[in-house]
Amino acid sequence: MHRLILPLCLLFLGLTSGCGSDDSAPPTPPKNQEAVIGIAQEPDSLDPLFGEMMVGAEIRGAIFRTLAMRDHTLKLRPVLAEEIPTLENGGVERLPDGRMRTTWRIRKGYMWDDGSPVTAEDFIFAHRVIMSKDIPVVTRDVDRRIAKMEAPDPYTLVVTWKQHFARANDNVHFPLPKHVLEPVLKQGPKAYRESFFNTRPVGNGPYRVTAWEPGSYLTLERNPHYPGKPGKFHRLIYKIIPNTGAMEVNLASGELQAISPVGFSFDQAIDLKKRRGDQFKTFFTPGMIWEHIDFNHDSPLLKDKRVRQALTYATNRDGIVKALFADKQQVAHSWLPPQHEGYNPNVRKYPYDPGRARELLDEAGWKLSPGGIRRNADGLEMRLVLMTTSGDKVREKIQQIIRSNWKDVGVEVTLRNQPAKVYFGETVRYRKFPHLAMYAWLFNPSTDGEPYWTKDNIPSKENNWQGQNNPGFSNEEMDRIDRLIPTVIDKKERIRLFHRQQEIWTEELPCLPLYFRVDVSATHPKFLNWKPTGTDTPVTWNAETWGFSK
Repeated sequence: MHRLILPLCLLFLGLTSGCGSDDSAPPTPPKNQEAVIGIAQEPDSLDPLFGEMMVGAEIRGAIFRTLAMRDHTLKLRPVLAEEIPTLENGGVERLPDGRMRTTWRIRKGYMWDDGSPVTAEDFIFAHRVIMSKDIPVVTRDVDRRIAKMEAPDPYTLVVTWKQHFARANDNVHFPLPKHVLEPVLKQGPKAYRESFFNTRPVGNGPYRVTAWEPGSYLTLERNPHYPGKPGKFHRLIYKIIPNTGAMEVNLASGELQAISPVGFSFDQAIDLKKRRGDQFKTFFTPGMIWEHIDFNHDSPLLKDKRVRQALTYATNRDGIVKALFADKQQVAHSWLPPQHEGYNPNVRKYPYDPGRARELLDEAGWKLSPGGIRRNADGLEMRLVLMTTSGDKVREKIQQIIRSNWKDVGVEVTLRNQPAKVYFGETVRYRKFPHLAMYAWLFNPSTDGEPYWTKDNIPSKENNWQGQNNPGFSNEEMDRIDRLIPTVIDKKERIRLFHRQQEIWTEELPCLPLYFRVDVSATHPKFLNWKPTGTDTPVTWNAETWGFSK
């Protein structure tokens, strides 16, 4: 779900776009088949159990492969699996006792980058680690539904589910190298959480991590044991450039051959296309990426839904989209993107209406004081801290607009930003933001709301910080619906439930929805097979096919 760092090279800081480069032609690609890719953030972890940032998912996408994945067309395709199990091919079975069973046939020939084969035992081991209660994984939403996992032979994985599960044959299982990590697990949860696997994992994808210089770069080299034709690039280097203004300079000078979707901002991509459209490929991918602001529901300032509604009315989201994105990104009214099967276009909406915002704040007991700041009967003042990732120019501009908007209705906003690695690894993960946290979630066509909105998924010390309900939101009816949706196989009924869930969501407002993002990225014109998805499938899903045309 999203993001640090130190300047790569001080030479580039403070330079304007195009300095030191030839504007007449794109730079020549390296001759040694090495691709250098710019990223604006540094990963929090490369262990699939702990990483929450989009940039980490992008790098993991080059070093890990799972049973199945969705491609750039959103089609689910088998990878480690021989085929996707279905009712029709017998891979999915509904059992008489109400349970469900899926059988996956694993392709032979896939290897970990140390040469050991990938087998069904690696999936069973990953499930065992995820369900170890003392290990603070991001979510157990899928694995807690599993009654048992079995391996009748090394290349057959049989999963028995406690009940029907609509996503049982989706991209829900991944392997971990049992032969490498089981000795670490035996040392205890702390040893596992802090192991080498966070920075130098043993993967089974087309590339492997060979170097990580914090704040500077990560180097990936071909996995010599990856089956099939080897990747055209011998090496991928991810350069960390937190200053988005320096990103284009690096592209123009030939230091970079691509800018990641976790790279520069939408307005920079528009400007690059206008000025250098014949020199670089610029990609605008409609995304299932939801930019929003979490309300901390533990705060006495934000517990009343009328306050949350007032702040949403007081936010000129249409103005933000027009001013910053030339009307090319869509205002969000709920949390599900239009591409999702459960999207509800008829939910309650909150147009920019400062007058209505003032009325709601008055009703909630927050009266305007002589100093211009609202105050309640307990003497609390409506002073809010809005946090996001430092160095993200678009988010910083949105913060300024919101601060101005809310000042007009008597709400004071203090801006407090952090490097992405700290923000996502500590502040959001452990719910340390006092009032408001701006960031984005990535979804896919099968996403449901249980990990995000149910009470049991509020991260806390008691549940070892498991779950993604970072606002701390709780609503009984929504809890029931969010738990029910994943068990409903009938698509029409599932959509009906999704629609009702969003009706409650937009009334209660766990978060302030901002907009659905268009993914932007760029490459050298000779860069082949760069196919961003706009979903939680990273652009590296097909990294083994990347290369330069002649």
